[in-house]
Amino acid sequence: MSAKKNITTYFFSFKRRGRSVFVFSKTKVWLLWFFFSFLIHHSIKAQDISFSQFFISPLYLNPASAGDGETEYRFSSQYRNQWNGLGFPYRTMQASGDFSLFKDDWKKGFPACGISFYSDQAGKSKMGITEIQLTGSYTIHLDEDQTLSSGLQVAYVQRSVDISNLKWDNQYNGMTYDPALSSGESAMAEPFSYVDLGAGFLWKYQAYEDLKYHIGIAGFHLNNPPQSFYNSASDRLHMRFVLNAGSEIKWKEKRMSILPKMLFIRQGGAMNLSAGGLFKYLVGMESRYTEAYTASAVSFGGLYRWADAFSLQAFFDYKNSFSMGFSYDINVSPFRAATNFMGGFEFSLSCKGNVFHQPNGKRKL
Repeated sequence: MSAKKNITTYFFSFKRRGRSVFVFSKTKVWLLWFFFSFLIHHSIKAQDISFSQFFISPLYLNPASAGDGETEYRFSSQYRNQWNGLGFPYRTMQASGDFSLFKDDWKKGFPACGISFYSDQAGKSKMGITEIQLTGSYTIHLDEDQTLSSGLQVAYVQRSVDISNLKWDNQYNGMTYDPALSSGESAMAEPFSYVDLGAGFLWKYQAYEDLKYHIGIAGFHLNNPPQSFYNSASDRLHMRFVLNAGSEIKWKEKRMSILPKMLFIRQGGAMNLSAGGLFKYLVGMESRYTEAYTASAVSFGGLYRWADAFSLQAFFDYKNSFSMGFSYDINVSPFRAATNFMGGFEFSLSCKGNVFHQPNGKRKL
């Protein structure tokens, strides 16, 4: 069968460079996309840190994502402020970077590494998580169009809480709240720390110049670290399993793109499904065969986090090197009665580039 794309078929096989290749058509990609979007019919909040712009922090999604970008290095940072109108906001920050400086010198594959920092503080008790992650990955070239990556991650985590700001029933004198009264809480929650382990796999495929997609699966808290502020050995953190997928579909001489995105998380009895996408449009001149001119891009769209919120998102990418993003969540969960549909805003900055740039030897992935 011809290598020409057939949008009416689900999938097809054809000869490329003398071998058979199995390829999903665009129709198949969209069917898989909608299948994952409606696979789960109920969802509740997962236990870990979460971002609406989850694709900005790939190391938090999957350790195999280290070094999977088109450039040799990339850095990203995010700030999230949620439920600020309630008087006790949830604030989350992350900063990360990953590197694969010699990927063009490795014919069959290449190693990469990454480092991440996360901080989260929630509510009046200021319950907090501070986490530093070290990530290593190795990517192999299955052929010129697809790669398979595996990664390992080791993290050092510290958890803390301040219960002195909380109000207790023993502090009500029968008429009103009296902070001078003893709370009756003899044991104070003490900060504690632990080592955390994660691992993952990531498959990327570029079927054509205008169609590529990826699927990743990862597991975190593989060692079930302890979670008690009172030294209870039985209180341990559930493993977190993550499935993420995405695609880029270009048209109109590659100046327009649709970027579908999906994230599914399961942790203990909690599940979280986010699905949606972005529309991307190139602004300015773009060299087709050289790198003399690099266009900037604007993207906008949104994601729906099942039974929780709509996230409206917009991004500006300056010449494929610096990106700024903004999103706002509209709460549609039962908690909307307290939040008046207001969720939280999220801001991101990222940059990427090359140290040893070799445009002639650079692979497509």
